[in-house]
Amino acid sequence: MEIPSTIYRVGQIAGPSSKEGQWNTQEWVPSLIKTSKALQVVPQDLGGMVVDWITVDNLARIMVELIYAPRSPADGTGPAVFHLVNPSPIEWSSLIHPIQKRYEAMPVDFKTWVKALENFSDPTEEDFQNKPALKLLDFFQSLGDGDHMGVPFETIRARESSHEMRSLESINAALMEQWLNQWCF
Repeated sequence: MEIPSTIYRVGQIAGPSSKEGQWNTQEWVPSLIKTSKALQVVPQDLGGMVVDWITVDNLARIMVELIYAPRSPADGTGPAVFHLVNPSPIEWSSLIHPIQKRYEAMPVDFKTWVKALENFSDPTEEDFQNKPALKLLDFFQSLGDGDHMGVPFETIRARESSHEMRSLESINAALMEQWLNQWCF
C-alpha cells in the first residue's frame, strides 16, 4: 500500500503579509536591516540574489491548497514535489527605500557593506547586539561570493496546483515598511 506524500522545497520564508505577527528578528534579513541601521549604510543589492520570498501566511495557504490538490496519473507513484518560491522575483534594490528613509542609511554595494562588518575584528557584546549580522558574517560573505547561486526553482507545478500560488504578488516596499514597523529597530 502506498501512502501519498508531498515534498515542499521552500525558499526564503518572509514575515507576514498581514499586520499580525512578526518576522523573527534573529533571521538574516532582519539582522541585515538592524545592522544597516547601526552602520548607517544599507546594501543596494544582495550579491546577485533575487528576492523570491513568500510571506509566511501566504506560504501556509499555499501548502494547505497543495495538500488537497488532486494528483494526476502523470504524477506517478512517488511523492509529489513542489518548489515554493515567489514566481515573480524582484531585485533587493526595490525594497531599500523604506530602510533608507527610516534609518538615514546610505546605499552601498553589497561587498562594501560586508567589508564594513569585517572591520569589526574583535566585536564586543554591544556590537553583536546592535549589529546582529556580525553573527552571520560567513553567510553574508558567501552571498557576496555568489555561493548562493544555484539552479532556479521551477514553480510551474505549484502554480498549476494552487490558486494562491498563481495569484502571489512580489514582495514590495509596502511590505518592507510593514516589517520595519513590526520590528521597531
